[in-house]
Order: sequence, then structure tokens, then C-alpha cells
Amino acid sequence: MRHDESVPSLQHTSLPHRGMRLRKPLRRHVHAQIVSVPQRALVLRGNQPPRPRVSRDPSERPRGRSRAYASSTPSHSSSRARYVATEHVPPATSTTKCRVTAGAGGSGSGCKRSAATRRPVDDAAQCASRDAESAMASENGARALQSVLFGLARARNRILFRADEVDGDEARVAGLDARARHAREVLGASVGSTIRAGVIDEGRCSGTIIADDGDDGEFIVALSAREGSTRAPRVDLLLATPRPKVLRRMWAPLAAMGVGRVFLANASKVERYYFDSKALERETIREEILRGLEQAGDYIVPQIGVAKRLPPIIDRLAGKLEGNDMTNGFEWLLGGDRAWTLDVDVLLLAHPGESRTSVADALAGVDENSRVLIAIGPEGGWTEYELDMLEHAGFRKIALGTRTLTTDVACISLISAVRERLQAWE
Repeated sequence: MRHDESVPSLQHTSLPHRGMRLRKPLRRHVHAQIVSVPQRALVLRGNQPPRPRVSRDPSERPRGRSRAYASSTPSHSSSRARYVATEHVPPATSTTKCRVTAGAGGSGSGCKRSAATRRPVDDAAQCASRDAESAMASENGARALQSVLFGLARARNRILFRADEVDGDEARVAGLDARARHAREVLGASVGSTIRAGVIDEGRCSGTIIADDGDDGEFIVALSAREGSTRAPRVDLLLATPRPKVLRRMWAPLAAMGVGRVFLANASKVERYYFDSKALERETIREEILRGLEQAGDYIVPQIGVAKRLPPIIDRLAGKLEGNDMTNGFEWLLGGDRAWTLDVDVLLLAHPGESRTSVADALAGVDENSRVLIAIGPEGGWTEYELDMLEHAGFRKIALGTRTLTTDVACISLISAVRERLQAWE
């Protein structure tokens, strides 16, 4: 059946049989209208011959495509009767359209081909042009896939190396590494070129490429003396764990904005399965954090921890567990070696409302070297019990007006407001 023809519907027609009326399903012809159904023969409007029926016996049909012929007289025999008069048609190289019609003499179906619908065979020039376009499309697709696989699509404003990749003043990675390919294919750097580099948690520096043996060799960069402070940014987050897909896309922006610590906490409106998602896997977090650091040109990896109970982490951050290194239900995911070495000076509780204090008023008179912790609730908001518990621990309510924001927008907006007020954009 052609694509522009409607699918035939089934029609139940009453047929007389020995004084009884039986109902037999018949398929309506797609090119003609059924007028009457006398016994087994269909009377069609128009001069259209009935459809021939093709033999279903494989031994009676020649190999390849075959075209069946039958008498134009409607058949009154059983629908299981087989027509075997066939003419072998050799395979053709051109593409033809197939037009299927339903048979009037039984339930058989076949293929009716018209010479007017056949397409001419492409000549050699057209075939060559089509092959060239196909090869170019395949090559472009392979390059795009290769860029994704090797991380070439990542924006790297500074190439970061791990401490175990640095030997003295030289950083060595494989030639197939995403950073080496980025320097070679995106930056267009070669031996002798200078690039912006850095060592994670140590400092930023410049690097000179001293060896590049391609994908099969090594990529060696001579690093200058490290510069910059190793102090973590002075803004921390206590974040009610958002949905996994939201959390995963938040890691890179949070690292780019600059946060010292992120504490993922449980809350009344946080689903329990959030803590089993891949967004909380260490490798996933580290990869996304490094992506944000390379985008911003930073090098300090924030501490990441998860607290499956809210009251203990609130007591810890409020300074009520001094002298005790254990926090019930808490686990470090990144930066656990630094543990609880930073003390919080200002506790802020983000909650929308009309009578809330602005960020500027809450930080009025605060020293620019103070460490600020912002508590941001789930997208459903903190419950009254959680708000009372946080306020009792010393958190002060703030808001960005009466608008209810999503978790990622609220985090970026509040971090920006706090860092602008403290002038802490290091």
C-alpha cells in the first residue's frame, strides 16, 4: 500500500446461507466502493480486475521476485485454493514503488508495480557524488563522537594536573589524555608553546610544552612556580539534597562560583532514594567539580559531605560538637582529609517570604574574612519543624524577595550575593 492511501477497514456483511444469515468479515477494496455482496463474488464499481492469488507453496514458486497472473473472473472456489501460474522477473537495480491492493476473489495479496513509477538508475557521476557526501557525513560524525569521548567539548581555561602526575616541575600525561588533545587540537599548541596550567589544591601556574608524541606517546609540560592561596573560598553550603539530575548539573557551576564546602543533608521533603543515585558517586562528583574549576580557572577542590540525618549536621555546623570528631550519619565524599578544620562565623537560612532580611542587611558589619554558611532547603521548602530547629541553632533567615526559586538558581544567586557583599571574589 502506498503511503498516501488509507488503511482499509473491516466490514461485516450479512450473507445468506441455506436459509440462515451468517456474518462474514470482508476486506474493503482500497480503490473501489463495495456495492453489493452476492454470495462469494464482489461487484465493484469501476472496471478493476480482481486480485490474483499467489501460490504459498515454496516449491511451486521460482527464486527471486515473481509476478502472478490469474483469470479476471472472480473465483468461487475455496479461499485456500492456490494459483501457481507465475512468470519469473529478474532482479532490477532501480528502486520502484510498491502498490498493494486487496483481492476481490479471496484473501490473497500481492504487489502491483507500474513502469511509470520506476526511477532511472543513477549514473556514475551521481553515484560518486552521493558516495562523497556519505563519506563526509560519516567523517564529521566520527569527529563529533571523538570530541565527546575525549572531552574536547569541555571549556578549559586552565589545564589542571593532579599531584601524582607532577614529578618535580614536569607534568606527564598520556598523549591520548583529554587535556593533551585539548592543547593540541583546540588550543593549537605545539612543542614550545605556553599554556595556562595548574596543580589541583596547590596553585595556578604557566606551563611550557616540552614533548608531544601524539596519541601514542606522552604529553610533557614544564610547570613554573605555583602561585595563589591554598585557602578555600569563604562561602559554604548546607543544601537539602535535590533531585539527582538537578544535583549532577549543579556540581560544575558551584565549583566555578567558588565554594569551600558543600554539605548535602536529609530533610522531610527529600526522597530517600536520592542518596543512592550516581550523582553522589565520588568519581562523578570529582569529574564535574574539575570541569567547573577548569572553566573558572580555579584549582581548589571543595569539600563534599553527605549527612543522612539533619540534626547532627546542624549541631556540628553550629559549633555544639566541639572536641568530637564523630558526626552521626555523616560521610565525607571529597576532601575528607581536611575534615572539620574550618569554623563558620555567620549562619544564614534561605527561605522566601515578605518579612525576611536581605543578604546585605544580614551581613552588615561582618568582617570580609568571615566564613559564611548558607542553608538552602529542598524545592518544596523547609518544614516548620526544620525552620524552628535551624533558627534555634543560630541561623538567621534571609530571602531574595518573595519569589520561590529552584534549587540551582537559588544557590547561584545567594552565593553571588554573599561574595559580592564580602568582596570575596578570589
